[in-house]
Amino acid sequence: MAWLEHIPVLSIMVAAPLIGLLALLAVPKDRSRQLQFVAAAAMAVPFLLSLAIFGHNSASDPSALYSVERDWFRVDLPHTGSPTAAPSSIRFQYALGIDGISHPLVTVSALLGFMAAFASVYIKKRRKAYYGWLLLLESSLIGAFLARDLWLAFIGIQLFVLASAMLIGIWGETGRTKTAWLLVNGISSVLLLAAFALLISTAGAQTDAGSSTPHTVYSGSYAALANKLADPQGWNGDATAGQDPFSMGNGMSWIICLLLLGGFGIRFAVFPLHTWLIKAVTEAPVPVAMLIAGSAVPFGAYGMLRYGLLLFPVQAQQLQAGFAAFGVVMLLYGAALAGRQQSLRMGIAYSVLGSSGMVLLGFAALNALGLQGALFLLLSQGLVSALLLLLAGAIQERTRSVWFSGLGGLARPMPFISGAWLAGSLAQLGLPGLSSFIGILFVLLGLFDELPLFAAIAALGLLFGAWAAVRSVMRAFYGQAPDRITAARDARLIEAVPIIILLSFIVLLGCYPSIVTESFRHDMNELFGALFASKAGGG
Repeated sequence: MAWLEHIPVLSIMVAAPLIGLLALLAVPKDRSRQLQFVAAAAMAVPFLLSLAIFGHNSASDPSALYSVERDWFRVDLPHTGSPTAAPSSIRFQYALGIDGISHPLVTVSALLGFMAAFASVYIKKRRKAYYGWLLLLESSLIGAFLARDLWLAFIGIQLFVLASAMLIGIWGETGRTKTAWLLVNGISSVLLLAAFALLISTAGAQTDAGSSTPHTVYSGSYAALANKLADPQGWNGDATAGQDPFSMGNGMSWIICLLLLGGFGIRFAVFPLHTWLIKAVTEAPVPVAMLIAGSAVPFGAYGMLRYGLLLFPVQAQQLQAGFAAFGVVMLLYGAALAGRQQSLRMGIAYSVLGSSGMVLLGFAALNALGLQGALFLLLSQGLVSALLLLLAGAIQERTRSVWFSGLGGLARPMPFISGAWLAGSLAQLGLPGLSSFIGILFVLLGLFDELPLFAAIAALGLLFGAWAAVRSVMRAFYGQAPDRITAARDARLIEAVPIIILLSFIVLLGCYPSIVTESFRHDMNELFGALFASKAGGG
């Protein structure tokens, strides 16, 4: 795999879907199979490259080999105040990077994009435009995960919002979801833009050493920001505030931290700002719903972790009880309502909300075990939710319904789909040997060390989740089947392939979790050192 070191791997991962988008222009719009093949081939490239990084002999430290940082362009700022004031400019960088935290999440996102191309067999109208927007969505999402410059990450986030809004608005079931999606993402974007601007104008200020005259450069480089914020000489407290015109006092640290957590928290569908997720999962096209529930929601959690907790460990320590409280509410609320829904897709949406609550509880633990469990759950949530949504789409295609009132007895005419749904449901509730078990176990063990009461409540929430999973299986796949269902076909080959692939990864992570836990553990001390030190020092 030495050849990987000689090619721009990360740039190719971001660019491949865009190249596929351009290739679509040469395909006639009535050639649906060719359009799907081009989209699937372009989606496969980032997934295969991500797997190749895992297979590299130095993959335990991917950040040592795979990163790129180039100056993009600069914007000179007008002089303000004294005429003798030093000139200043904003530097935009093309900076991509990957490490043990982002690598597994990027791999799952790339896999889900590849599977979404297969699942798009259900799309019947304007296929060429559909695949174009889907490729843009996948490229922007991977780019946002890999971005190591705040401006570049923001561009990726906005392109994802644009692509998903178009896909939901044109190919979704109603227009309400598009409005809700744009509204909540608009609020999130405003919060993130304010946070990024404040962060760059404070911790991002630096003197340009290459200039012959004093010149202040404002940079969004994540590495530079992280290094400055970790400096105890005035960046996270009031000790030197005022001595340096660009220093960050405690008040500003809190404002930026809360803006970041709020902006990414909305994308993570934190209660009570979760209704957009329910609408998107139930009304968006199945492939888009797979990417939203399986990739976009985990990206919100990833953003909270990387930009919120890791950059502001002191504030994170003081917010520990808040994370736990929101996590418990989301877990209990999501699990309880998942069991009361009258449709398959609504049940999946609320189960994603409950699983997100467990992730927040892992964040609340603020220890290596809890954080590893939270990250592992994000991977499992992506795989399981995508599998169940894919199956729900196959059922809806055959029965013209996802409502339990119109289903029942599906196990007899559709044994493969029924068996896959049962496996996905068992993975969702944390059966040993499947992907969610390790994540749930690590979160509970990490939480018991810190907040045992919240851990006990979380265990109760898991029982509600198990009840919801069993209830959906019994109502949809057993009992008396309506006459129109008894002749329904089982999965076709083009449907069975992505189902088998997703199931294989669910079993692989359940039986061999060290594939990713070793990746997490490698960067745990380096990336989370300040967080653990803040916790040990009592904030």
